[in-house]
Amino acid sequence: MIEYGDAFDCFVEISEIMETNSEALLENGRYKEAFDYSFYVMKKFCSTDMDDSDGGTGLLCSGGTEIWEEAIKDADAEKYVFDKLLKYKGTASEWYLKDISEDFLFDNFNKSQFNDQKLKYADKRIEELKKEGEFGEYELGGYLKKKAKLLREMNASEEVFEKFCAENWKYSEIQIYCIDEKIESGKYKEAEKLLLKCLARPVRSGITTEYCRHKLMKIYKQIGDKEAYRNTLCDYVSFEIFCDIEEYKELKRLYTAEEWGEVRDRVQKNVGKHNRDLLPEIFSFEGQTDRLLKFAVAYPGISYIKEYEKELMPYYPAEVLKKYKDEFLKMTASASSRDTYKEIVRDLRRLSKYEGGKALARELVTEWREKYPNRRAMMEELNKIVISKK
Repeated sequence: MIEYGDAFDCFVEISEIMETNSEALLENGRYKEAFDYSFYVMKKFCSTDMDDSDGGTGLLCSGGTEIWEEAIKDADAEKYVFDKLLKYKGTASEWYLKDISEDFLFDNFNKSQFNDQKLKYADKRIEELKKEGEFGEYELGGYLKKKAKLLREMNASEEVFEKFCAENWKYSEIQIYCIDEKIESGKYKEAEKLLLKCLARPVRSGITTEYCRHKLMKIYKQIGDKEAYRNTLCDYVSFEIFCDIEEYKELKRLYTAEEWGEVRDRVQKNVGKHNRDLLPEIFSFEGQTDRLLKFAVAYPGISYIKEYEKELMPYYPAEVLKKYKDEFLKMTASASSRDTYKEIVRDLRRLSKYEGGKALARELVTEWREKYPNRRAMMEELNKIVISKK
């Protein structure tokens, strides 16, 4: 077992050796040997038990596939590498290399002589995964997409291609492939039709509403349909958890001041149900300090009251300080580490700069000294607070 602290150094050393030796083989025209050698190193590295949290395996395999790309520039080596990868099974510990090898197999070797074997391989894997039932569903979509791409590369008839996609439409990989293909070829209306279909009848394994709306916005922007873009953006901001404040700001720019009030309230109501963490940013942007205060006070802990403290204190000092007091009392009641006490002391020092903050700090420090005299760490941290009497 290679521990975390040694794993990345191991990757660096092995990677340098692999690349140096492989480059020497390539320079001498020994393309097959360069592949075999790099493949052997990658296989050994991937099957070694190690804590690879820093991602050394991915980096090493990336360097390895660059060697493969050079090797298959030679016609004889190209056929040799193709046959090797086609037959490679991979053990359970080599799953990463197996995935890398399959991707390389399908992304390269684009000559017609290889297509039939790639198609047979894809069909075989699809059948195997279908037999696994629910256990195979996770991987199945990826192979179906590989087959769809192959059908295009092999110039299959439109009827054959459409039939295949229709039979496997429930898989998000097929939906995305077909939609992206139409967008890339400028068939915006056809892409819009598919996206609206997915949006109206979402299926468990299909694409998300977030994807549909995001793609629709791009299409409407491209074709200049401003009303459809605005309506879709409004839905995106209202219902999608990946929406951010910049998209909210853009939505606001698309309405007049007279229109915005009603739209804003409706959008905020929906955001509160679907993307609640965006609400304080919206309230801050809109200058709705009353709603911002209500949200920050209701939210457990002090994260939001602290983040928007400077905005809220000028208008609601009593409410902000009360929220801090309530949370500090909860924190000290269950605190068991010095770090918690340090955090509270830092916050009290900062709050003492506000009107009313000094009084709160004195009140709490006095109460805690009386209530928790035996908490040594707490008393030591409280001793670090110096509050002027003015």
